[in-house]
Amino acid sequence: MTTVKEIVEAYLKAEGFDGLFNDELDSYCSCRLGDLEPCDGAFLSGCQPGFIRYDGPGGHQWTITAKRERDAAGEGIEDI
Repeated sequence: MTTVKEIVEAYLKAEGFDGLFNDELDSYCSCRLGDLEPCDGAFLSGCQPGFIRYDGPGGHQWTITAKRERDAAGEGIEDI
């Protein structure tokens, strides 16, 4: 049987999103495709689909945001 997590991941992939983010928490939360819900769904109710950005807050290598990052030519930047 397909899980809700698998349905969400398939939708995100099909629509071109890179993961989920939740900006309603006291500390910003984001997760990437392939590692959705590392919090075990504890904060899932406020999550939104988003795009990867490679200069995350607090020194993190990446974050997920509402806006797609673009390169100098205006193209979406691919995942590493």
